[in-house]
Amino acid sequence: MFNIVERATYHKNPPELLTERITSIDIGCDVARFGSDETVIGYKLNHIVYDFEAYRGKDTMQTAGNIMKLARELAKNTKYQVPINVKIDDS
Repeated sequence: MFNIVERATYHKNPPELLTERITSIDIGCDVARFGSDETVIGYKLNHIVYDFEAYRGKDTMQTAGNIMKLARELAKNTKYQVPINVKIDDS
């Protein structure tokens, strides 16, 4: 049986290979605050999830800048004209 976890597997294909029209873009970020945790940024085009980057040791302003850069690149490359949702987990 094909379960939800298997369907949500991260894709490595670049977004330019998508053949369908983009109807939604979401960016997600899990912010590392302490210890050996990593900050992870990913995004979703329609229903397909892509990983973007993961790193340690950068401050929250650098992370905010990386998210803004990604949002601008996605808007430009997909010609998406409405606001991009950004979801942050900093707990």
